[in-house]
Amino acid sequence: MRGQAPSVSRLAVPRLLAAGTAVTASTAVRLTVGWAGVVAQRTPGIVQHAVGTLTGSDDGRSESALRDELIGLLRDSAEACWHELRRGVDEFDALTRGDEERSEASRPFRVKP
Repeated sequence: MRGQAPSVSRLAVPRLLAAGTAVTASTAVRLTVGWAGVVAQRTPGIVQHAVGTLTGSDDGRSESALRDELIGLLRDSAEACWHELRRGVDEFDALTRGDEERSEASRPFRVKP
């Protein structure tokens, strides 16, 4: 029949919702684990500089170092979060792409990670 839109499977919406839910949950877990790892790695240096700042034992150098450590923690956390969010988007794309769309011809460009 001419002029009709292509039919969509009745399972398309539930499949998208299920894939989105699974990807969101796994991304949240990976993001939390990655963030906890960054915090665990950076905490000893932050505590050391915080104690030095509170005792005032090194003429204010610990305050600068503490600030640098905190900014480093924030940057590393943001990088870990960004990486996991991009990975989640890629997983969702892979799970919801139809069989005919999986060929390279249907995607003539490459998305940078």
